[in-house]
Amino acid sequence: MADVSSWHISFIETGRISPSRAMILRLADVLDLPHTDSNLLLHSAGYAPAGTQLDLGADDMKPVREALTLILDNHNLYPALVMDGS
Repeated sequence: MADVSSWHISFIETGRISPSRAMILRLADVLDLPHTDSNLLLHSAGYAPAGTQLDLGADDMKPVREALTLILDNHNLYPALVMDGS
């Protein structure tokens, strides 16, 4: 499903070659790993995370919460909701 030869996977597993960032992301996608686990794999291989996960309740996210509240309040007569994109 990842379109990778068993030879290549075997070499990654045994440490004979290091996986590229793209390979790690491809395997994580095929394995349907959560974003946090994909980032853990990237970190373990020495790569930067693919993205960060922010807590909407954090102090740094106050402007985002205020903007979402304003949008939803002004959308009052029509149904609306905010969803996490992950």
